[in-house]
Amino acid sequence: MTLGDRFIFYNIFANKLLSNCKKNTRKNITILNNNWKSKIAPIISAPIALFSNLLPHFYPFFICFSTIKKTINAQRDISRSHKDLIAIADLLKSINKLNNTDNTDNILVIKNISNSLNEIAKTKDGKKLFDLLYSPTFNINNEQSLFYSRGTVLATEFLLKKVYKNLQPLLKNIACLGGYRAIAVMIKENQNSGIKYCFVEKIDNPTPVIDLKNAWFPLLDTKKAVPNNINLGNKSPCKAIITGPNSGEKTNFMKTIGFNVLLSKLGIAAAENARITDFSKIVTALTPQEEMDLSYFQAESKRIECVKNEVKKYHSTKKKILAIIDEPYKGTTGPTGERLVCELGIEIANNYDNCAMIMATHMEKPPTSLPKDTHHKFKNYQIDYLELDDGTFKKTYKIKDGLAEWWFKDEEKSYKFIKSLMTFQASSKKIRKSLFQ
Repeated sequence: MTLGDRFIFYNIFANKLLSNCKKNTRKNITILNNNWKSKIAPIISAPIALFSNLLPHFYPFFICFSTIKKTINAQRDISRSHKDLIAIADLLKSINKLNNTDNTDNILVIKNISNSLNEIAKTKDGKKLFDLLYSPTFNINNEQSLFYSRGTVLATEFLLKKVYKNLQPLLKNIACLGGYRAIAVMIKENQNSGIKYCFVEKIDNPTPVIDLKNAWFPLLDTKKAVPNNINLGNKSPCKAIITGPNSGEKTNFMKTIGFNVLLSKLGIAAAENARITDFSKIVTALTPQEEMDLSYFQAESKRIECVKNEVKKYHSTKKKILAIIDEPYKGTTGPTGERLVCELGIEIANNYDNCAMIMATHMEKPPTSLPKDTHHKFKNYQIDYLELDDGTFKKTYKIKDGLAEWWFKDEEKSYKFIKSLMTFQASSKKIRKSLFQ
């Protein structure tokens, strides 16, 4: 129905409505004249008569306005779809250029993208879609143009929805390629800084290896991060014990190892250089979760048992696993706690060579006896500190070999450290309190 036909139709409709309104008006006036309320008849009949006279003139314009509004909204939607499809067409053209570039034949993700494109092009709808996307309608130079085929845009969008399931493998591989590019850019941007990212060299070794040069904790601000060298496995033991006082950054050091092993699955590490074997699992026991029906020691024992079960499970499949344990059995003190920690270390060291293990403890016997009891499958590390002239201590955040003997044997120094830590915590609370007042 054309706009002129609509106008004629609504004119006839409006005249009919006007005729009905006049009849009803006369009827109402007759009723009101026979009633004691007849005085208000002119007040009611006048607006009705006015509305009846104006309706045929304005109703078609209301219809025209509604039609124009719908047309504008439709044009806006088509324009938005046009821009999106131009971006898709430009991406496809870039991928084709990449496929035709030399030295890309051995890159798996580009091979997968090329295979996905070929599979889609074999289908009837896929071929039509690609032909439309390569048409002048979706040229990047036409993005701001008002002169393009709206029908081509709608047909392309329809085909895109039709072959969407076939496009999913292609989109996943494109996303993977985008991730690789982001990694490469990040590594390049940090090449000249003191804190670096690097590509990981994967090592094929029967036992776990974690060899990191100037590794750092990637969740820290790069301005505050302090790099450390880490060597577990290969020519060194792949199981480590870290000793030292509370708030000594032992947990952050263990997290540095854990996060870098995790990043190695993406092929990168927060380090200057990294050589790591492929790990299938990272299991942690950093903070015991309290449970209503368990004591603190029972909750602690439960988390350690979970770690042991995971290590056993992956040993049967010959897959490598990293275990990170912070202060095992800390709900138990004295000889009993030390014996439990030693038994845990001996069991894992002597039975599970597929497991790399980092364990932090405040107990003296485990780090002293475990290297000997396991034939040097464990190695001791400690966090370095500087004792200042005023009796306070400064953290260096650097890891070094050996047992923190001063923490166990030098009571005076240990006492000074705890007092220094308490003073620092008290001053920190005062600063926070003043900030919120």
